Amino acid sequence: MTTASTFSIAAGTVAESLRAIDRLDPAAPTPCQDWDAAALINHFTGTAGALGRIGWGHPLDPDHPWGQGDHAAAGDWSGRLAEAVDGLGTAWSRPDAWHGSVSFGGSEMTAEAVGQMAFAEALLHGWDLTRTAGQPLTVPDEIGAELLRLVAVTAELGRTMGAYGPEVPVAGDRPTFDRALGLAGRDPDWAG
Repeated sequence: MTTASTFSIAAGTVAESLRAIDRLDPAAPTPCQDWDAAALINHFTGTAGALGRIGWGHPLDPDHPWGQGDHAAAGDWSGRLAEAVDGLGTAWSRPDAWHGSVSFGGSEMTAEAVGQMAFAEALLHGWDLTRTAGQPLTVPDEIGAELLRLVAVTAELGRTMGAYGPEVPVAGDRPTFDRALGLAGRDPDWAG
């Protein structure tokens, strides 16, 4: 299995869980220590849209490269975000999305590296929001294993950049998704 071959399943799983969120206090704390629910929704909506554009081979919007500003959490945010995550999965499920290099925030990166980042972004922030809403995100083991593989490669850089928190110890007999969450600085048992 590869990130590309599992992306649509991962995105579909996250999108389905997002659609199931019927209410969420915008001021609720999230597993992302510095963000409340509204800030996380704004961030995730923006990155899902931006990373989806890149997956389709389009440049980032020059005026709003990372998306939605501070209004994404209004109205039917879960439906819009689920649609963006589905689109992200569709964009990165295409084999040609993974070849070459792409312009990313003023520099060039391999399409593969950006696609892997998009995969982790969808799963990690999808879990963050569903947990904030008090719901589980049930991820197939092969998806969890792929996320664990990617996070293991990027953990130190992710911590340096502030994308991941300090590692949370997780028992080796827990599901691979839980272990990936711990490696990315999230407590899989977080309950708000």
